Formats: sequence, C-alpha cells, structure tokens
Amino acid sequence: MSTARPRDGGTPLVTADDADLRGTDAVDAVLGSAFERSVLAMFVVDLDLVIVRANPAAGRLLGVPDLTGRRYTDFHTPDSARSARGFVARLHAGELAHVHRDGMMLSAAGDRLGVEIRSEPLGEIPGPPLYLVQVRDVTALRQHENALTASERMYRDVVEHLPSSTVLSFDRDTRILLAAGALLERMGYDSAAMRGQRMERVLPPSVLAEIDEPVRAALRGESSDLDYSSPVNGSQFRMRVHPITADDEQVVGGLILSEDVSTERARQMQLEQMQELSRVGSCRFDAITGWDFDPVLLDLLGVTTVEEGLLAVDELVLPEDRDEIRRTYRKVLADGGRATLEYRLRHGRTGELRYVRGCCDAVVDADGKLLRAVITHADITESVYSRRTAEAALAASAQARTVLLRRISDLLATESGSLLAKAEQIAEVAAAGLGNGALLRIMTPDGLAVESDTVAHPDPVVRAGLKALAGASVHETTGPVAAGPATGAAAAIAQGRLVAGSDPAMWAEIHRLPDTARPEGIVAHFIAAPVRHAGEVLGVLSVFRADPQAPFAAGDEDLVQVLADRIGSAVDENRLQQWLEQQRQERKVISSRLVQLTTEQRELLDQLSQVEERERVLLAEAIHDDPMQLVIAVAMRLEILGMKSDAFGGEIAELVGLLESSVDRLRTLITALSPPDLAGGLGPALRRLAEGIFIGTSTRIRTSSTDLPALGAAATDAAFRIFREALVNARKHAQAQTIELTLRQDGSRVVISLRDDGVGTDSFDAGPGHLGMMTMRARAATEGGLLTVRSRPGQGTTVTLTMSSGAPAPPASDGGTR
Repeated sequence: MSTARPRDGGTPLVTADDADLRGTDAVDAVLGSAFERSVLAMFVVDLDLVIVRANPAAGRLLGVPDLTGRRYTDFHTPDSARSARGFVARLHAGELAHVHRDGMMLSAAGDRLGVEIRSEPLGEIPGPPLYLVQVRDVTALRQHENALTASERMYRDVVEHLPSSTVLSFDRDTRILLAAGALLERMGYDSAAMRGQRMERVLPPSVLAEIDEPVRAALRGESSDLDYSSPVNGSQFRMRVHPITADDEQVVGGLILSEDVSTERARQMQLEQMQELSRVGSCRFDAITGWDFDPVLLDLLGVTTVEEGLLAVDELVLPEDRDEIRRTYRKVLADGGRATLEYRLRHGRTGELRYVRGCCDAVVDADGKLLRAVITHADITESVYSRRTAEAALAASAQARTVLLRRISDLLATESGSLLAKAEQIAEVAAAGLGNGALLRIMTPDGLAVESDTVAHPDPVVRAGLKALAGASVHETTGPVAAGPATGAAAAIAQGRLVAGSDPAMWAEIHRLPDTARPEGIVAHFIAAPVRHAGEVLGVLSVFRADPQAPFAAGDEDLVQVLADRIGSAVDENRLQQWLEQQRQERKVISSRLVQLTTEQRELLDQLSQVEERERVLLAEAIHDDPMQLVIAVAMRLEILGMKSDAFGGEIAELVGLLESSVDRLRTLITALSPPDLAGGLGPALRRLAEGIFIGTSTRIRTSSTDLPALGAAATDAAFRIFREALVNARKHAQAQTIELTLRQDGSRVVISLRDDGVGTDSFDAGPGHLGMMTMRARAATEGGLLTVRSRPGQGTTVTLTMSSGAPAPPASDGGTR
C-alpha cells in the first residue's frame, strides 16, 4: 500500500503497516464499483476521521486529487468539524444508526460549500470501525433558496404597507412560496393554505389564463406589466410579474405583485367625464412662438382672436376684480411660480355674467425673462350657483333646526301637564323634525327599571308594533330591566356616549329589547343619544328613519343629543317637583300634628291655670279668713288694753302699728294670690303683682311701660302668668336689690322684660319635679311668643317675652318709673 502524505507535506497519517486494517480490497469488496462512479462525493473515514478512501467526485468537490490520509475535518468550518466529530462518536457508541445533516465545507481554494452529509458505519469490514460519508453539494440550491427568502421578506414588508396590494412568489415549478396581502382575503383566498401549492391548484382557470404567459416570461428572466379585470369580483388590477434571480444570475422563481386600482380607475373616469362636461380652456406662452389661445378658452371668453384674448382682463373682467387679477398675473409672469384665484367677467358676445377660476404657472430665467407660461381658465358658474343653492339649503336647514329647538324649549317651559305628556310631545317633535319615528325611554331613578317608554310614529300600526317590542304601553311603567351588565352599544349609552348606525339589531340592543326583536323595515338608520343630566344617564332618545337611501345629515347627531339633554333637564326638574310636593305633603302632616299638639298643650295649660287659680284662691281665702282676722283681733285687743292702762301705752301703740302693717301686707299678698285683674291693662297688673310678691323685702320695684295694643285675652293672660312665675322665682332665688319690669312695643311686636341685679345662675334646667321654666316656655309657645332667659353668675337675670300684637306700632312715649 502506498504512503499517503498530508497536504502540508508532513509525516504520513497512514502507513503500510496499517494495510491489514484498511486494505483496499476489503473496502472495494464492500463498496463495489459504484463508489468510484458515483457523482456524489464519498469518503471512508476511521474513528479519528482520517480519510481511508475517497472517490473522484470527492476530489473534484474539494479540489484535491488524492485525499487518502488527510483528515476529513480539515475541510470543514470549525462548527461543522465539531458536529462531525460528535456525530461519529455517537455512531461509534451505537446511539445512532446513521446521520443526515447539513454542513459547511471548505475547498482547497478556500470556497465555502453548502453541503448535505450522510454518515453511516461500514460494519462488514473487519478490524477497527470505518464509516462511509456521502456529501452532496447544495451551494447553488441554498443560494437560490436564500434569494427566494430575501425576495419573500422584502415583498412581505412592501405588502404590509400597501393594504390594497397582494404579492405571490413562486419557484421554477410554479409552486407558491409566499402569498400575502389583505386584498387576497377580501377576494376570498386563504393565503396560508396557498403556500406550498402549485398555482393551477389554487387559482381559478380564468385567472391562470390571464397570468400564464407573464409567469412563463418571468421564468425566462423577463418582466411583464399588465392590467386586467378580476373575474372574481370585477375589480381592476395593475399586475407586475418579475423574475427572481440568485447571485449567479440564474432565475430561481418569480414574483407577482398586484395592486387594486379600481378606485383610481373610477376617479380617472370621473375626471375624464368632468373634463368632457365642464368648460376648461387655456392659453400658453413660450419664448419662440409667443401667446396661443385654445378654442375652448376663446369661446369661454366670448372672443375670436388671440389679440382680443390678451385684452380680456382689461375689457371683460368686472372692475371690482380687475386690479387684483392684473397685480397677481403680472407678479407671476415676472417672478415665476403659481397663483390661483377666482374672478367674474362679462361674456364677450352675450354679456352674460360668468364666474371663472384661473391658474397661472410661469417659468423665468435668472434675468427675469419669461420663458414659458400656462394660464388655465375654468368656467365655474354652475358650481358657484350650486354652491349658493347648497348654502341656502344649509341655512334653511339650520333655521329649521333652530325652530325645532325652539319648539322643544317651548314644550319644556310649559308648566302644565305631566312628564309623560311632555315626553310624548317631545318625541313627536323629534320624529317629525329629524326622522320617521322616535323612541324615548326613561329609567327609574335607581336605573333598575323602565319608568316610561314613549313611541312616536305617524303610522298607528308601526306605533303599536314598536310598543309591543318595547314590552309595555307608553302610558305604563315596564318591569325590571333584563339582568346583566350592558354591553356594546348599550354600554356606550350607559356611559353617556351617542351611538349612530344602520343596524336594527344594534338599535334593539340599545333599548334592551328581546333578542328576537328586530324592527326590520322600520329602522334603517338611527341616532341614539343618552338622556343626561348632571353627569347621570336617565334614559335614551333614539330617532330613526325607515328609508335605507335617506341617511341622517351632518349635524343631526348633535341636535339629537341637544334634545336628549333638554329632556334630561325636564326629567330632573319633574322629579324635583315631585320631591318638593312630597315634602309639602309631609310638612302639611307635620303642621297638622303640631296644631293638634298645640291645642292639647293649651288645654293642659288651661287645666294647670285652673288648678293654680283654685290653689291661690283657697290660699287667699285662708289667709283672709284666719290669720288676717286673728291679727286684726289682736290689734283691736291691744288698742283696748292701751286705752285702759297707760303703763305700756307706748309699747302697745308700737305693737298695734306693726300688726296693722302686717294686715296691709297680708292684704297685698291676698291681692297677689287672687285672680289677676287685667281690666286696667297688663302693665298695672304686673306692677301690683310685683309689689305684692316683694312686700316686706328691701327689693325695689321699677316699672316702665308704653301704651300697648291689645294682645288678646289669651295672650295677656299667658303673659301675666309667665311673669308671675318669673317674679316668684326672683323672690325665691335672686336676692336682688332692684327689679326692673319693662313693657314696650317694637314695631308690630310687644316686648316684656323682667331684669334683676341678683346673684344670677349658669343654668335654668330645673330638676325633677320642677316645671316652672318649662311651663313658662310652653305658655309662650302656645300663644306664638318667644321667651328668652339670659343669666350669668353675679350679673343677674333677664327674662324677655316677645309676642306679636297684630297692630301697627304707636308713637313712642315715656312711661313712669317707680
């Protein structure tokens, strides 16, 4: 066996001593002659990846005629070499029966080769294990695949930014590699299912007939552009078919880029029709031929020659517009640029007033010399008249809307009538002013039930049907709203947002109608606005039209929302009036109860007064009939004894004087205890009362009063009893040096006050069983008076009673003081 030397000329890796292990006869016996003739590169390697045999195809692949003894991994990139060693180790360990992988090899010239590698053990050869490695060069195939992938990625990005386009890329077998674009799905194709399929399997024959020749031309390396109408939906397309080539300039596939130009073609056709129907003329200038007017412009101006056309600005344009036209055109023709303006002129032949839009474009050189210019004139007379008509229609519409709003405001301002009656009127006005019908739903304050449904429609059959859909008569309150949160359009209304559309199902959803309720033929277009007030949604107002060809106009949505908000204000005001009425009824009940309690209180006070009077009368009678008579009798006996004896005459006379003084005091006390004599007025009665109560004390009584109007018997009696209690309290607790009793008139009021300079107190809350202060306040309240008591320790006490006299105030006069 010959010695194989490595590529660098070093020590051979295989010698003759190894022949018994790797004999050529044994390898040839296993591999046969096919090994030498195969077009695939084949290597026989040992466990260390040393090449034992290599066929001629392997030498041609790597550019080395004799590979025997060379290391197989020397012809690999580092990553690919590591993979080769790993897979051979796993083959040796029995983990794998064979290995099929992609790799990267290096030729002797340094070229990178993309390869497919299959490795498997040669088990029939005795001795150390050997492995057969088959290598297929796929460099060109990978390049073609990379070119197709790059093309696919690039055109996918293009299609993502062109929603009206589609892209199809295909290989040489017309197998679709990429199908992308929203337009494909709009045409009914499944782009995902198209990938990997041949064109003839996924495209209709009519489409294939259109693109067959451009596809064949692309595979020949030729590009094609064509226009065609889709047999699927009649859309107009502009198609570009291009070849896809690899780096070696070989055609590896093709690309079809289609763009929907239906809208563009429609606009072009419209433009052509407009140009045919409108009158547009122009004049042109260049430095060689001068000015030239086309026939359309001459006819538009009403002149016959270029010279007359040049004078048109001075002779035909209205004087009001002439200066601006001259100034603008001269500036553009002197400086270059563009200007567009509108003006009026009189037709040269008929004298008819015409409206014209002119556009002037000019180019000048560096010295300001005019090189060329184009002035286009368009007759826009009809457009101006149409615009004015449209503006008049808009003004009339705005006026109609204003009238509608005024009518609504007038209805809302009407105080008479129930909310339901107002709602019916408002719905009728909204339906008549904006659509064919209207449905107004008002919710209860808690939002859980329908308070009222109002339907407005001129057709009673339709009105009855809508009432049935709503689930209740417009004069009745419906039951609870279907459970569950609002969704979709209903949720938008609940959030205070307006909803408009052309779907009857959406309209039914907004009004929470049953799923089976579909007002087909009744609701073709609708505007539904939330009925709002102070941020709260109270219901929904929807106005609808039945004609699919009569949608709502611009601004109708705003008007419906204005109406809904005004209804919201009316609903809130109505509920406020209901609440106020409820409060009034409750106050009426309370007032009646107060009158009843006041009457009962007056009766109790009368009973108390009677008891007091009886006790005082009994006490006065007892004092008069017993103690006073005894004192008088004693005084008389002492007088008799003094007349009989002079021994104690002076002392007896003094005792008699004291007894007579006691009798006078007892008489005053009896007067105080006796029923009041109010015939002489309240002031004198209170003064006598005070003197009687404080008789025998050092307290001074001062009174001041004016001429007071009559208070009435009950009020006078109550005032007397209140101050009798106050005087008794002062006698018992005040320890006062002076008592001031004042009666005066303040406007229509009578003010009575009792002031002492006694010890005072910080509390008038009587203990259990003491009802004096409570009785005083009750008497004052019963007669509509106000009793106030002010006292501070060491600063005395003031009791003030204010009562209404019911008479005008008399002139002030000074009262006496005692």
